[in-house]
Amino acid sequence: MKRFEINSSLQSIDPSETSFGYSYWSYMIPPFKPESILILGYGEGTIAALIKKVWGKDIRVTGVDLKKPENQESIDELLVGHAGAVVCDYLTENKNPKKFDYVVVDISNGSEHPEWIFSKEFVKDLARITKKLLSINVLGKARDMSFYDNYFDFDLEKVILDNKIYFYKAKENKDNYFL
Repeated sequence: MKRFEINSSLQSIDPSETSFGYSYWSYMIPPFKPESILILGYGEGTIAALIKKVWGKDIRVTGVDLKKPENQESIDELLVGHAGAVVCDYLTENKNPKKFDYVVVDISNGSEHPEWIFSKEFVKDLARITKKLLSINVLGKARDMSFYDNYFDFDLEKVILDNKIYFYKAKENKDNYFL
């Protein structure tokens, strides 16, 4: 098993199914088979690999991270850079941006999140590119996530250890994923 850590905090594992059900990565598998996924904070691809194991290898994955992963087996398109800037640039360059069925926000330095992932501008940008469902991994201290309700419909919160995974549906999406 390979472990990938930042600041002594486990960020990714390979093979991805190691500790399945006992890690937040498995909690971020969507409850439907998406055609396209955007993962902000791709890391070494644990979430993408798990999604492809569950839903099949034909899912198109776009990943954004500050560095190239060692293993690029589960990724179709990689964008290297600051996730907020990449999303902003993408939306600026595209009048009718492609929407992703499932968008994952899994950005931290190991123990903390950058404040910009909780900004109104970033959440508004996420709403423009999320077709069906958004999930956000939030570590540690409680956060006020109510401002997401301006752009998404809250669907579910999952908790495992110090991680809270929030699921939000795109406003135009009327599917029920969680009962």
